[in-house]
Amino acid sequence: MSDAEQRAADVRAPNDRGRTANDFGVLKFTSGTTHAANVLPKDWHEKFVTIYATGPVHFAFSEHSDAEVDSSVTATAAGAAAKVGGIVDTLPRAVRVPRPPTDGRIYFVRESAATQTVYMELSSP
Repeated sequence: MSDAEQRAADVRAPNDRGRTANDFGVLKFTSGTTHAANVLPKDWHEKFVTIYATGPVHFAFSEHSDAEVDSSVTATAAGAAAKVGGIVDTLPRAVRVPRPPTDGRIYFVRESAATQTVYMELSSP
């Protein structure tokens, strides 16, 4: 089985098998003009997640609780880098949560121009 086939085989729908009843492996966040960073569950580290939102949201994962993404960063010819995150919108985007430093945590960092709701689904077992 190829790597792509294995990844596709590992994709799962929300469920609470092996988890507390009604914990379906989906987190719901708000995003707005104020920078936000929330710690992710340790059992989500290095797992694939699917993210989608009710509108455009700039996001990143960080090991720093005070990390910020900034949706107003101005583009430059050389490529602006500081505080630039990825973008998620109404189309689902699959990504992998990074590995934290030893005994560390990973934070989901985000900001948007207007209030949005962001859903993050645990996609791999």
